[in-house]
Amino acid sequence: MPKKDGVNSTSKRGVVKEKKKVGRPSSFMQEVADDICTLLANGESLRKICERPGMPSSRTVHRWLQENDEFCQQYARARESQADFLFDEILDIADCATPEDVSVAKLRVDSRKWYITKVAPKKYGDKQTVEHSGEVKIEQRTELDLSGLNIDELEQLEKLLEKGNIAPNSA
Repeated sequence: MPKKDGVNSTSKRGVVKEKKKVGRPSSFMQEVADDICTLLANGESLRKICERPGMPSSRTVHRWLQENDEFCQQYARARESQADFLFDEILDIADCATPEDVSVAKLRVDSRKWYITKVAPKKYGDKQTVEHSGEVKIEQRTELDLSGLNIDELEQLEKLLEKGNIAPNSA
């Protein structure tokens, strides 16, 4: 019988055939995950890593991240290390820039600066300081104006005050 999800199909003769899955198996492999994290920490993008022979697709890596907590933590540490690597690279790019390629160097520096502020905002993000220069006045009111309440509302208030063990004459 043919499956609705497209895994099996029925030929004209009524024979059920298994469809072959395309691509490499995508089961999690710790050794490959370690390689991915090492390459990330050394500044390589996930896209370039996944283009390498024998590496899984980025979709597979993202699925691994969702399914494997240990790999997710390892990946997060690799991204933090990548930010440190790119920070050092920014200094090298700036130091090695020549007058002829200063605009290209500036673009490379700016893109890395933007990236590291997103990957490691606590370490490399802009710090914002909020200062208050006005006076803060705190008023404590001890009297309530109940003149706008009708009889029913006053009775409800009295019941609530009794429930909260607050004497009605002290409010």
